[in-house]
This record gives sequence, structure tokens and C-alpha cells, in this order.
Amino acid sequence: MPLFLGIDIGTSGVRTSVINAQKREVAAARVEMKAPDKVDGRAVQDPWIWDRAVNDCLEQQTGGWVASSVVDCRC
Repeated sequence: MPLFLGIDIGTSGVRTSVINAQKREVAAARVEMKAPDKVDGRAVQDPWIWDRAVNDCLEQQTGGWVASSVVDCRC
């Protein structure tokens, strides 16, 4: 059964969702991130915070599906 992973990275958090071929959500996760710092009026975040949040979301979802079910990856 093919599964599809969506990743939404925002300034306040990361959300992930896995759907099947029938477009039904089979797993979802959300990890909040620390608010960005303001530098010269711009929002600035350490990219490692994003990396950790994405990994935390994916770790939350491993109970409902296996990596071998992934048939394609597109960025």
C-alpha cells in the first residue's frame, strides 16, 4: 500500500501528515518550535531547530507505517 508524506515547516512549528492512496490520513504529528528571534526587524531561526522538529514529527509517526512503504519522494 503506497503512502505519501507531507511536511509543513512554519516559523512556529512543523506538521507532518501521511496519507494513503485513498487520500485518507493514516498518521499525523505536530511539533512546536521556539518563536524566531528578531534581528534588524527580520525573523531569524537556527535551521537546526527545524531539522530537530522535522525528525521529532517523523519519529512520532513510525508506529503507523514503515519506511519500505514509501514509493516516491519529491521536493
